[in-house]
Amino acid sequence: MTIAKDIAKRIRASGGGLPAVQASGFEVEGKAQVSMNLLDIDTTSQATVFAAVESAARQRGVGILKSEVVGLIPERAVLAAGAASLKLPDPEAHLLEPKIRAAEGPTLDGWLDELAGGAPVPGGGSAAALAGALAAALVAMVARLTIGRKAYAGVQQRVAEILAEADALRAQLRRLADDDAAAYTKVSAAYRLPKSDPRRTRAADEALIGAAQTPLAMARGAARLLALANEIGTIGNRNAHSDAKVGEALARAALAGAVENVRVNVASLSEPGLGQSLLEEAEQLERDVQAT
Repeated sequence: MTIAKDIAKRIRASGGGLPAVQASGFEVEGKAQVSMNLLDIDTTSQATVFAAVESAARQRGVGILKSEVVGLIPERAVLAAGAASLKLPDPEAHLLEPKIRAAEGPTLDGWLDELAGGAPVPGGGSAAALAGALAAALVAMVARLTIGRKAYAGVQQRVAEILAEADALRAQLRRLADDDAAAYTKVSAAYRLPKSDPRRTRAADEALIGAAQTPLAMARGAARLLALANEIGTIGNRNAHSDAKVGEALARAALAGAVENVRVNVASLSEPGLGQSLLEEAEQLERDVQAT
């Protein structure tokens, strides 16, 4: 406890330490803890604080067992610092944004701000999934503009089928946008393990396989959407033909982006052959589309 209180005094802002940090020493479940409020993680991140505490503890001949989060924190905080480097065992339980998205979903402007930000997620994989979701939405729109119109009475049943499939793909691709970010988090956590840790290579490979499976699912959906966009553009409301063409272009972009993400993740494996079947399927989807 003496050491914990001494470290807290050294690192808190009021003691001339780190800005935007409040700290004190406490006993928690029989362990000494440096308990902190981080008032601005963009001024002083938890990675900076953790490193300062760890260094001060080492100078005093003690080590850090773990860290913990009370309540919720922005996900960029964990992604930027790396949960493993913080010895934080349950980061997902404390991420703020996923809970907000689960409750009400993100706004488009908010999502674009995240995409444009300095954090690695959301990134290209999530953007590819969003492009696919937009393609699906346009296919559904053209279908809805066709259903119930006398001029298209002969294709009503088929258009209804296209609508149902497009709506299902839209929901799937929207979910994959979040799944891609979650997959990156697991890869990042695996790479944060010490290189001397015998579990590191296996953990990284397992995370990379998962990270490749997500864009492969995107690629499957995007390839299907290309066919649906082309079909609805042919049989659907002629006044919305340009919307179907935009949907087709977005689906192509989604497919290209998804396949590229499969390639990158497979290439990062310790043995690329572990993900060869995933890569082959993704590239075959791309070839099939190019041939049509």
